[in-house]
Amino acid sequence: YLKMSMYRVIPAVTVLLLWVYPTSSFSPTQQPSIEFRSMRLVGLGAGGLLLTAAGAFCSEPFLSTLPICAAGAILAVRSLPVEAKTPPLSLDNSLEVRPTLSKGSGLFATKKIKKGTFCFEYLGEVLSETEIYARYPDGNTAQYVCELNGPLGLSPTYVDACDTRLSNVARWANHNFIPNMERRTQRWPNRAVKLFAVRDIEVGDELCWDYGKNYW
Repeated sequence: YLKMSMYRVIPAVTVLLLWVYPTSSFSPTQQPSIEFRSMRLVGLGAGGLLLTAAGAFCSEPFLSTLPICAAGAILAVRSLPVEAKTPPLSLDNSLEVRPTLSKGSGLFATKKIKKGTFCFEYLGEVLSETEIYARYPDGNTAQYVCELNGPLGLSPTYVDACDTRLSNVARWANHNFIPNMERRTQRWPNRAVKLFAVRDIEVGDELCWDYGKNYW
């Protein structure tokens, strides 16, 4: 019984690690992003094989299907749309772009922004993986690129905000390890990165978010 339990626990943990791991980073045109996707693909295959083995030898149908139910629940949560209850902030009524001390230009609040407020979506030109690598072969000059993944995290698309005609104020938001905005990734029905205030942002404060460790 203990042996069969391990057959069920191992694939469940595999799937949990696979999908809980973050799948959206600011500048992902670097090799680690490809390696992470390969690990997810291997994890899906290994988890599927172990689940098949557990189902073939397990005498408890409920227990043998429990990991599948857990994986399905996680997939469903990852597929939930990110709701924005208010219009995005703009340079017309809430924000301004001005120089910073060490990071070039930055995005600053011209009025108080309450915690939980939807700030804006990260907009730009949507590109495939082939197109983004053709534009930035080494990845080092991809300063305004954001990776978007589907629920499984295996088929990425990219948003490039380098063109000001296609982007919005989000391109001016700098990185900070202690940010006042958080990224929420929407994977379905359309892929999007939306930024929300994680605390009250006072007038004159710079709006920042954490680009993610793949950026560095």
